[in-house]
Amino acid sequence: MGYRFYKLSNGTNCSRAIGFERLTVEPGTTAIANQLDAPSNTLDGLFNIGSGHTMIDGTVLPPGTQIQKWNGSEGACDVSTWSGTSWSPNGNVTLNPGEGAFIDNNSGSPFVVTFVGLVRDGGQLVISLEANASSFVSSEVPQAGGVQSTLGYNPEMGDAVWTWSGTDWLIYNYLGDADPVDYPTGWMDQNGNSCPEPVIDVGEGFWIITGSASDETWTRTFSACH
Repeated sequence: MGYRFYKLSNGTNCSRAIGFERLTVEPGTTAIANQLDAPSNTLDGLFNIGSGHTMIDGTVLPPGTQIQKWNGSEGACDVSTWSGTSWSPNGNVTLNPGEGAFIDNNSGSPFVVTFVGLVRDGGQLVISLEANASSFVSSEVPQAGGVQSTLGYNPEMGDAVWTWSGTDWLIYNYLGDADPVDYPTGWMDQNGNSCPEPVIDVGEGFWIITGSASDETWTRTFSACH
């Protein structure tokens, strides 16, 4: 994963940051996220720009590439397939900051996906999480680190975070302070052992599974000036 961001500052005020994310997609399935605001955060706006049917950097997705996006109301992923010149069923599916998706590389060789745009900034960034449900999400800003300590997600007891290794799911269950002796970090892995909080990379989508009977929100304040 490569990324760079730039901003202008007079020492007191600064502009919104602009930059790029560049992700190498290996053969198989990768959990991705576009964490930048482009002029259009649709599949066509990100991967099918102009008459050349290219991404912003001029490269083209291999035909047969698929994007899977979670449809919570139907409990399944909606699949969009790239022909080399267009998306089927259409290119209007969004891939906004805060949303996660799977990209399926069926070409047999790695390729690079590039996102370019503005970093969201100022005020509160909010992602709504439905009670007792699964949400495929990402950080709204291109920042790597612990899901709590850096990215500002405050889980409730019974919540879980699932990250995709490329071949399997890594599962982190949140116990809070229910058992600080055996689980001093508040997190338990899929083997029942205490573990550090999940660490999320730039451009990575992941699951949050809420265990609460009430809707939750992932809320944080972010400024590129700091």
